Amino acid sequence: MYNHQLIMKKILFVLVISTIAMNVAHAQSNWINYKMDNKISVKLPAQPQPAQEGGTMVQDKDSLIYLTVLVDFVKTANVDSTALAPYLSSQQFA
Repeated sequence: MYNHQLIMKKILFVLVISTIAMNVAHAQSNWINYKMDNKISVKLPAQPQPAQEGGTMVQDKDSLIYLTVLVDFVKTANVDSTALAPYLSSQQFA
C-alpha cells in the first residue's frame, strides 16, 4: 500500500513539473534575441526602443517594462575587471 502511494506521488510530481516547464518554455518562445554589443545579447519580448545613453526599453503586452543598460566601467568610473573582482560577492555591488 505504501509503495503504491509513493509511486502515485512521484507521478503527480512529474506531471506538475512537466506542466510548469511547458508553460515557462512556451511563454518565451517568441522573444527576440537582441544584441547589445559584440559580446552581450539578451532575449526581449519585442524590438527595444532607445531609452537613454547605452540603454533600451521594451514594454510587453502585459504592460511590463524591460530595461537594458550596458555600462562600461572603464569609461564611466575608470575601473577595470581586476579592480571590481573583490566587490563581486558584496550586496552593495549587486
